[in-house]
Formats: sequence, structure tokens, C-alpha cells
Amino acid sequence: MTSTQLTLTDNPGPDSSDITFEHSIRIPQWSAKQQIGRTNTKEDLGYQLNSTSVHVIYSEVPEQITLSKELPAITFIMSVASTSEEASLAYSNAIELAQQGKHKKIYDNHVDEWQRIWDGGNILMEGSNLLLAKATAGSMYYLLSSLPNEEDNKKRRLFSGLSPGSLAYGHVSQDYQGHTFWDSEMWMFPPLLLLWPHVAKDILLYRMVNIQPARDLAIHSGYQGARFPWESAATGVEVTPDCCPETRKYQHHITGDISFAARQYLAATGDVNWLFGENYSFPLDVYLLLCISISMFSSSCHYNVLISNPVREFQLSK
Repeated sequence: MTSTQLTLTDNPGPDSSDITFEHSIRIPQWSAKQQIGRTNTKEDLGYQLNSTSVHVIYSEVPEQITLSKELPAITFIMSVASTSEEASLAYSNAIELAQQGKHKKIYDNHVDEWQRIWDGGNILMEGSNLLLAKATAGSMYYLLSSLPNEEDNKKRRLFSGLSPGSLAYGHVSQDYQGHTFWDSEMWMFPPLLLLWPHVAKDILLYRMVNIQPARDLAIHSGYQGARFPWESAATGVEVTPDCCPETRKYQHHITGDISFAARQYLAATGDVNWLFGENYSFPLDVYLLLCISISMFSSSCHYNVLISNPVREFQLSK
């Protein structure tokens, strides 16, 4: 047999419950379709004026394809972005290679980029514990897949937080709903800081960009400075579900966790100009909140955060 013929069906799947898409538009020169949509829900009307736009460009699926020795592969491409310009640029770069018959080059570019990242930092396990090695590599992969990877500050994208359940999940009342917790600064941040400090910086930038909602929350709570919410997402406002009002009200240690991460960043990189120059108000706001919410017990000379949930979430300190 010199060729194989396959019958294909275009199956876009069920409609999204989170995004409303318009009818697809055909792009003849690319044999592709484009769909434009917007998220159905605004996170907070005070901090998010417009819903998020979603632009998808994907290859048309022919009813039949024929594979042969001369044509052993056909490449299907999809790009997703928040603007039409970005989606079009990414798609055109890939389709140009595909139209030139350089299908493998698309894959090789992907592999080369990941190799560059691993060459920049990695944890290599010794010994026969393959399960531990897989778990370590997998954890690093999912962290890096959920974060931007751009060393040039001018090219950095807006980053909307890192959930302990990863950004691949987020259904209502499931998987932390994609929200950001203290896990970002205390558990995910340290290995990123040591191996890829420019990636770790994005975790701090997420808090810095959302400093105004944190300032407003501090005022609402009777404090000065910035009080970061227990759960946050795109806008930085408090998004803890109504199931957990005590957690929402008393988990003050999140601000200390963020402060600790900033201190770690400074100790590891020595980047004083970035942390106290361009973003000088960030450490000051956090410092004000922590100073006001901490009381000193003179008899023991120990400091204690008043009326707060400690790390053991079901215990309330007074």
C-alpha cells in the first residue's frame, strides 16, 4: 500500500459555559477559521470594566486526507490569545512553516524552547526512585506551564495568578476555582526563585499589579497599608466563596507570606532597584499592614497577630 486515506469529522465539542463565541469566520489564505468570544462573567464591576476577550484561530478539518510516503503528515494548528493581533501572529508563524512543508520544524521549535528552559534550571534525581523523579519533573513542568517565561521586563504579559489546583481546573466549588492562595508564595515560589528567578518575579508582580484592591481591603478592614485577600484571581479582589466567611475574614497571614516571598527574592537576587525602586510602594504597604495588625506581649517579648487564622486553618488565634 502506497497511501492511506482517512475520513475526518470536525468536532468542536459542547458550547463553553464560561465564554460566549460568535459564529466562526473563515480565513481563506490560511484554510482556517477564527472565532471571537468574551467571558460571560466579570469578576468585579469596580475593578474590571470589560469582560475578557478570547480569540481562537484553528485549521479547517477536511473531510478526507491522504497520507503517503511523499506526504507522511498533515499539521493542524490552533492559536488562542486575548487579542486578534496576537492570535494571528502566532498562527501565521506556524502556518508559514507548515505551508513550506516544515512540519517537523514546528515540533522542533517547541522542543528546543523547552530544552532552553531546562538548561537554565533543573532538579536531577539520582538513584533508582523513578517515581520520585517523575513527580519532581512533573511538578516543575506544571508550574512552568502555568507561568509566563519572559526575561525581558518590557515583553512581560499580564499574569493572573497561580492556583494550587493549577489553571487547568476551576469549576465552581471545585479545584479551588483557579484562585490564588498563599501556596503561590510559600510553596511554589521558592523552587522557581532558585532555578528561574525571572519566572518567580511574575508571582510577585501579580501582587504588585493588584496592590490597589489590597489597599482598599485594608481600609475596609480598618487597617492601613495593603491587606491581600485570602483568595484572589484576575482583579486581585477577595473572591473566597461564601462557604468560608471566617477564612475570608481572618486569614491575615497571607500578607506576611507575600512579604516573606519578597524578602526571599531580595536575598536570592540582590535586585534592590527593582523591588525598592520601580515597585517601592509595595514593601511599604505590606509593612504598614503588618505593623498595625501585630501586638507585642511585653511579658514574653513575643509578637502575635491578633484575631487571625494561623496556618492551621481550623484554629483561631486571639
